[in-house]
Amino acid sequence: MADGDVMFVVAYGGNETGERDLSRIQQTPLWQTLKAVQQNRVYYVDLTVWRARTPLAADAIIDDLFKHLINTP
Repeated sequence: MADGDVMFVVAYGGNETGERDLSRIQQTPLWQTLKAVQQNRVYYVDLTVWRARTPLAADAIIDDLFKHLINTP
């Protein structure tokens, strides 16, 4: 199993099914064993932006990466 130091979770904004599924995943024992979860390094990002293939989306993704990976305590 992959167990990274950081996890990015893409979520549909306002999608009840996605939110419900994510909530179910977060309740599983396996979720709690992940290093990123234990170290509070799980970051939720907008799927609409992260799956887009435009220069503006690429810039927004870089902003997210910088915000979560560089500007962290």
